[in-house]
Amino acid sequence: MRIPHLLGAVCCLASMSLTSTSAIAGSQTGLVTSAISATPDGKTIFSMTGTHTSNPACSTTSRWAFDNTTPSGQAVLSQVLSAISMGRTLQVVGTGACTNWADSEDARYVYIYNY
Repeated sequence: MRIPHLLGAVCCLASMSLTSTSAIAGSQTGLVTSAISATPDGKTIFSMTGTHTSNPACSTTSRWAFDNTTPSGQAVLSQVLSAISMGRTLQVVGTGACTNWADSEDARYVYIYNY
């Protein structure tokens, strides 16, 4: 009797893994070319050199976006501004979604290269 319940749980987990957005998340490495963080709802949008790879279908501009009113968004903003001021290369990895700005992929995290 427990086998059908176990099989149902395995099928549920398998379907959840197939719909994960991280499998289609984009990434990009380059210099920040522009940043806009003056939206009334606390969104920041920025563009970079380099190619935005594996971007989701919603990301039609190759820009990145995040919510700078959250602690994680404030950390991303700090990294983006630091990369701009130091002229450093930035790597961005996205979420695979465009919830902060309809045509720009949400930034999951950023990394500043030290060269």
